[in-house]
Amino acid sequence: MLLSTLSVAGLAGAPERRWSDLDRLALLSPDQEGMAALDALALVRATLDGSLPEELLAARGLLAEAELVLEAGRPEQIGGFDPGAVRAWLSPTAGRRVRVSATFELDPPLFGQLRRHAARDPRLAMALGESPTLTLDIGWLFTRDLAVASTTLHRIHVGGTPFPTTGKDGAAWLTEILSQLSARLGEARVHSGDPAEQLLAAMLSDDPQQRARFARAAAALEAPPFELPPLRLVQASTGPASAFGLELQRARQLGPHAERALEWVVAVHLEAPDVLIVPHEPSAPLREWLGRATTGDGASLEQVIALGRA
Repeated sequence: MLLSTLSVAGLAGAPERRWSDLDRLALLSPDQEGMAALDALALVRATLDGSLPEELLAARGLLAEAELVLEAGRPEQIGGFDPGAVRAWLSPTAGRRVRVSATFELDPPLFGQLRRHAARDPRLAMALGESPTLTLDIGWLFTRDLAVASTTLHRIHVGGTPFPTTGKDGAAWLTEILSQLSARLGEARVHSGDPAEQLLAAMLSDDPQQRARFARAAAALEAPPFELPPLRLVQASTGPASAFGLELQRARQLGPHAERALEWVVAVHLEAPDVLIVPHEPSAPLREWLGRATTGDGASLEQVIALGRA
């Protein structure tokens, strides 16, 4: 699955902006406009999955604790915003409304899921024949005091055909497909602490695929651009911990480079979403490494979206 087109209206730096023909390594301008694109993708993820708004919005300084009203696992209303932060985040010309449209190119598994539903929905079969794409049109509307936002999935298009999203006419396949879509979008977290528990779970998993992911993550730490000693997992007094080399040095001892390397290999090789969103500007060597993760037989990602100068 790939993000091909993104449109946003209502955010500071992008009162109305469209990005199209996005590459597998899509570099956005490292300025307010690029940040608005990344924030727009965060809004897409927060609208699709009620477990994500607090993490995504708190990371952007917009709220400390979300007050959610959910429907079918998706948020209908989010409270707890910092009005001053929201005011600075919104475009002065947008009023209190943000609109986002995102078009995804379907991969064979997602296309196959929709094809199964198309057996009971002739319009869906025709739409898939027209174009194997899915477009979400999302809106957020803030209250006058900017403390609460209502979120709406206005429309979903398969190819060029719109399908209802609510009420008795809502598409029967919508919840399943949106859940799959949400799971395929991920964000590289920074300063999130030692991911030793994730690494240990993958290493000891009875799923061969998870064990293979751990092996790839460990190998990546030793290769450029990280070039760290071999990864070891040790049992510390507070639980599992990541260590390196025969001396079992902790990542902190090797410096911030080692701590960030752990986070990168977990995002790329363990979590491995189709589309990895990077909410900052990675270094040139790291961008090259991320680009290689989207190509060839060993690719773990379909696409990376990050800030950076081409």
